[in-house]
Amino acid sequence: MDMDIPSRLEGRLFYNTFTKLLWVILQPFFYTLRPVLMRPKPITRLEVINFTVQVVDVCIIASS
Repeated sequence: MDMDIPSRLEGRLFYNTFTKLLWVILQPFFYTLRPVLMRPKPITRLEVINFTVQVVDVCIIASS
């Protein structure tokens, strides 16, 4: 399954001028989220550690 090709749902939703304009505006979000939604990967231990470190860093920066 190629993630660069729109899904059938996207093809049905974006068919006229207005919805195609909406597609162009929101394309970065669709391009980013499509692989996550269509072929999700399991979360690894390192990703959990990375997320935790980032949250702690934001909390430290926000409190100073």
